[in-house]
Amino acid sequence: MGTATLSSVSKGATRETISRKPHTVSCKVADKYGSVTVRMMLPPMGSSVVATRVPKKVLKFAGIEDVFTSSRGSTKTLSNFVKVSSIHLCSVKC
Repeated sequence: MGTATLSSVSKGATRETISRKPHTVSCKVADKYGSVTVRMMLPPMGSSVVATRVPKKVLKFAGIEDVFTSSRGSTKTLSNFVKVSSIHLCSVKC
């Protein structure tokens, strides 16, 4: 067995890079308006808003920084999609 040369390897995350602030969404929430159902879930820390185009704009405007979303139903109806996203914000923030 030969001798190996040792070299130091730095890890991906250090204490300075890990954020200690809480999630902007504290629990799973599901709301429905018309035919559109939207669910919000906790993502891993450091994730941004993972959503389709319409709810992503609404959530970022409201100050939500990290969330996973899932939508079902007739999401082509933009008015219902925007309304259910705003209803979601009331149930999360209140």
